[in-house]
Amino acid sequence: MKKLFKLFFLLPILAISLVLSSCSSDDGGGNDPGVNPLIGTWQLTHLKGMFQGYLLTVPASSVGAEATIVTSADGNYTATWNLAGDPFTDQGQWYSEETAITLVTQIDGETVSMVWPYEMPDNNTLVVTVNAADLDAVGTLTGDYDLTFARQ
Repeated sequence: MKKLFKLFFLLPILAISLVLSSCSSDDGGGNDPGVNPLIGTWQLTHLKGMFQGYLLTVPASSVGAEATIVTSADGNYTATWNLAGDPFTDQGQWYSEETAITLVTQIDGETVSMVWPYEMPDNNTLVVTVNAADLDAVGTLTGDYDLTFARQ
C-alpha cells in the first residue's frame, strides 16, 4: 500500500516536471513566435532613393533626416520625425501583415492610412518602402524610398 501511495504521489510530480522542462527556451532562436517582430523602438539610419538623378543609399543624418518610431504591443505607435528641419510627432494605431505595415493616424480631423511594404533582413533591421509623397509635404520629392531603421 505504501508503494502504491508513493507511486500516486510521485506520478503527478513527475508529469508536472516533464511539462515544465519541455517549456524551456528550446525554440531555436529565443524569439517567441507569437510576438510581432515589429514591436519596439526603431531609429532611422539610412535612406535609399533617387537623389539628383542617382540611386543612392546614404546615412539619414547626412541629408538632415531623423526619425524614431515606437510600436507597442497594444497596437499604438508614436513617430517623431525631423525631415530637412521640419520636426513633427505623429501617433495613432498600427498593424502589420506579412509584407506591409500600416500606420493609421488623424491629420486635420481626417483618418489617414499609410501602407508601407517592409522587410526584415534580420531581427534588428527594418526596411520600409515609402512613397515620396508620404515624406514630402512640399511635393519636391518623387518616387519610392527605402528607409532603413535599426532596433534600439
